[in-house]
Amino acid sequence: RQRVALGRALLARPRVLLMDEPLASLDAPRRAEVLPFLARLARAARLPVLYVTHALDEVDALAGTMVLLEHGQVRAAGSVEALSARPDVPLLALRRDAGALLACTVVGHEPSRGLTRLGFPGGELWVPLRTEPAGSALRLRLRARDVVVALAPPEGMSFGNCIPCVLGAIAPAGTPHEVFLTLQAGPTALLARVAQDSVGRLGLTPGMTVHALVKTVVFDHASAA
Repeated sequence: RQRVALGRALLARPRVLLMDEPLASLDAPRRAEVLPFLARLARAARLPVLYVTHALDEVDALAGTMVLLEHGQVRAAGSVEALSARPDVPLLALRRDAGALLACTVVGHEPSRGLTRLGFPGGELWVPLRTEPAGSALRLRLRARDVVVALAPPEGMSFGNCIPCVLGAIAPAGTPHEVFLTLQAGPTALLARVAQDSVGRLGLTPGMTVHALVKTVVFDHASAA
């Protein structure tokens, strides 16, 4: 029914397409099926699409520019990648799935290891083996809660990713006794959500070099760009 409704709307040759929470009535498996269809539709139709949603996974898959509204007021606006890494955005800071949205490219695959290597401006990430060919574009949400910060590269640990970063800022996370760390990996900003105690215990201060540690298996939510 969703696809038929979209087909009828497109037959009217609109100049703008408004989608008001089109997937709200679908369960998770059906939403996963329809999201790639919507992404292909937006590219093929070459229409501006105004997409209204509360779901970050839909934003990750579809949005280019995002406008955050709260009680009818614009709280923030800009590219989805830039807003995702801003801990001062109140509508994002309180979410447990808050984190940086990375524009990645598939660098290569290692089937024997069950891994795919992705590149982004400022670093690389190993993720579970994917089917997209080398050169494909992906968007990857690196959730702040999945990032561990170390003062030096660790040895003898299961973390598959260790990214050198510069600590840019320390900001409240909207939850008692937790903070957001803004980490600069080259031009790309990452976020880490850590306990307030970690800041004093590790002596974290802006400008110091740290390492962002990320388990490979947390990346079960990459979207085709």
